[in-house]
Amino acid sequence: MTLRLRAPRDLAAGLVFMAFATAFWLGAQDYEAGSAARMGPGYLPLLLSGILFLFGLVCAARAFVVTGDAIGRIPLKPVAVVAGAVILFAVLLNTAPAGAPPAFNAA
Repeated sequence: MTLRLRAPRDLAAGLVFMAFATAFWLGAQDYEAGSAARMGPGYLPLLLSGILFLFGLVCAARAFVVTGDAIGRIPLKPVAVVAGAVILFAVLLNTAPAGAPPAFNAA
């Protein structure tokens, strides 16, 4: 039996979920997890990253079972506008003399 990709969008979404989960899991390694009875500061990030990774795995596996749409053109203008707004907010938040109010008004 050969695997045939039927839903490229689901595969891409699953891989993105797994990448974010891996990044958060690696970031949570510096914190002590503890146990279920005595949770440490790293317990919830590790638990949520594991759940997100499993969700991504199911989503990626679904791409080989269910027929879906192909990945179309990615609209770069909205992506650039959102990324620019986030970057502008971060810059204004750290450099504006009054702190957050100018950042909220600029965005």
